[in-house]
Amino acid sequence: FPSHDILKSMFRYFEKASLKKEGLSFYTTVDLAISQADTADYTVVCTIGVNSDNHWFIVDLRFGRWNPSETIDNIFEVVSTWRPLYVGIEKVAFQAAMMHFLQKEMVVRNKFFTIKELLAERKKELRIQAMQPRFNAGTIWFQEGAKYLEELETELLTFPKGLHDKIVSWINSVNCWKPLRAL
Repeated sequence: FPSHDILKSMFRYFEKASLKKEGLSFYTTVDLAISQADTADYTVVCTIGVNSDNHWFIVDLRFGRWNPSETIDNIFEVVSTWRPLYVGIEKVAFQAAMMHFLQKEMVVRNKFFTIKELLAERKKELRIQAMQPRFNAGTIWFQEGAKYLEELETELLTFPKGLHDKIVSWINSVNCWKPLRAL
């Protein structure tokens, strides 16, 4: 497998206080993990804001080894905070079940949002490699001091040989949406 060539020098950062929500369109992706074992990958809920220049700002990235109820709670918290245009979930068996439970929970919580099924058309490695030009162009921004920062940077810099790759898979999910733009 060829190097994905994502280097630390390509990372861009923004200050939370200086980011203006106006002019950004928000999208949330959910990458589910089944196991809660200490060695298992994480479930990841990631929200990005996209501006009119097609820059992506990671405004909320949370991860954990959650049970389904905790995952649902995290998704609803993100939806309440950011009001994304879509919540994308990859279309495979376990994820399809989660979509069913989210739809039922929308009625209970009286909080409705659009769920978009995401289809991964290529291997994860190729999708991440395809993001290298976006990193090189400086159009992906991480929040300074964010809780996710160390883990995300480690996964990006060690992929595909790192211990985990679940947080970096937000790239997979976001890259399934074409085109992403500010509305």
